[in-house]
Amino acid sequence: MRSRSASPHRQVVPHRSPPRQPRNYIKSPPVPSSPAQSHLSQGQSGQTIDSKEPEAPQVPYLPVIPKYDPTPSYTASYEAEIARIEAHRAHLVADYAQVAKMTKRALHELELASIELRAAQGRREIAEAHRKKANLGVLGIDAEPIP
Repeated sequence: MRSRSASPHRQVVPHRSPPRQPRNYIKSPPVPSSPAQSHLSQGQSGQTIDSKEPEAPQVPYLPVIPKYDPTPSYTASYEAEIARIEAHRAHLVADYAQVAKMTKRALHELELASIELRAAQGRREIAEAHRKKANLGVLGIDAEPIP
């Protein structure tokens, strides 16, 4: 007989709550509650004498590393010239972008003006034809369409 927990129809869904602390949490070592006893030695008369703490041992096998002293750059004048040229190039690019915007704006205005001119010329032709018909007295509701 099968147990209820081994049923293939019933699956356990793990609880999905956010973590409360970092996953790789490393506990710090415990801090002593009282200061450690200093190294004191008792003399024969019962007086305390402080002993000196031992100094860190010198490691003789490590080489002495000299301090890095950079040599002057021989390409400093070239780098300054390149920086000057790049700054000039950036200035020219900005000027070119401004001129390109102004040119594009002028071409757009020219296109709009030419569209308006063609519309005005069409209106003038129609107005001239209506004027001629009005002089002849044939302009009105019953007028024939203009060819």
